[in-house]
Amino acid sequence: MQKTFEMQRKQSLDSHPYSFLIVKMSALGDIIHALSVADYLKEKFPKCTVSWVVEERFEDLVSAASSVDVVYPISIKSVRKNFFSLLLSISSFRKNLKKQTFDVVLDLQGNTKSAFVLSLIKAKKKVGFSRSCVSEWPNLLATHSKIDVDLSHQISSQYLTFVRKYFLDEETFLPKPIFLADESPEIFQKFHQEQRAANRKILMICPGSNWENKRLSDDVLKNLLQRLETKFDLSFVFIYGSEKEKIFAEQLTTKYKHATFLGRLQISKWQALMREVDLVFAVDSSALHLASIGEVPTFSVFGPSSLSVYKPSGSLHKGIQGTCPYGKTFVKHCPLLRTCKTGACIKEIKVDDLEKSFSKFYESLFSTDANCIK
Repeated sequence: MQKTFEMQRKQSLDSHPYSFLIVKMSALGDIIHALSVADYLKEKFPKCTVSWVVEERFEDLVSAASSVDVVYPISIKSVRKNFFSLLLSISSFRKNLKKQTFDVVLDLQGNTKSAFVLSLIKAKKKVGFSRSCVSEWPNLLATHSKIDVDLSHQISSQYLTFVRKYFLDEETFLPKPIFLADESPEIFQKFHQEQRAANRKILMICPGSNWENKRLSDDVLKNLLQRLETKFDLSFVFIYGSEKEKIFAEQLTTKYKHATFLGRLQISKWQALMREVDLVFAVDSSALHLASIGEVPTFSVFGPSSLSVYKPSGSLHKGIQGTCPYGKTFVKHCPLLRTCKTGACIKEIKVDDLEKSFSKFYESLFSTDANCIK
């Protein structure tokens, strides 16, 4: 089927209205990385329809992507402890897809959950990862074609390699920026105007993560920001997601001369807000990846996940990788991510090292600015 697609695509792209379905249900950061696959399909097959299966709680993100035509939400993770609710979600999902047969389903999830979802979908071809790179082996039973990718490559590149290999496509594809909304929250505008009037750079600080072992220590972050504020006369906007993060954001706001905090933003509004700041500081989290697809410069800190895989590529993005004191090595994620009691790989990163790396990157971005205090 790959050869058929390749031949037909080269003969006449406009005459083949293919229907594609992407299965990438979670997590938020991984979905963001996969959005470029929808862009790829629209560029290579202009008349195609691109649909997407996603966990219901992430539906707004995928719906905001211009290259996605139809979104099929399903609630598996959020209701799996309630068997009755799970059955209702599955029933609704099957009803929505009852009369639909896709030309190609692209399973970018690669686990047992997505294998189950594939069993509910009718398609001429179901494409998944090969045995060497699939997340969970039962997924192999649900796909017709298996694609091999190098798990050490940058994650967005992995997804694009996956789809390009299936279509035997050797042409260059350069992902474009993905903008989910045009306007940032009004609540930010006064602060933004004040900082711009003072010719002061604005950094968005996103210290949160679903995993404690991906977070910097509070003291290290506070000390680092104090140094950067003094050195570069910066202003900060702190972003929080949970109540615990809100308390920390409020504490941080009181420590610095020019700071504010915001939280619980709709994801499209969040990205629009990012485009009004000068740089996003984050750990390996959805904040980092959301900024990167909107071409917002980022500085990121990695511990139990791989910088080479998850740091956005390009000169607008800089990261620093902590070192595991226990000698653990990994390709994508440390095997102790969920269980390590110390999180030392990121918690013990030195403030001096962070300041040095950040300062060099900041000065490379804004070297002509006069607001760097030497």
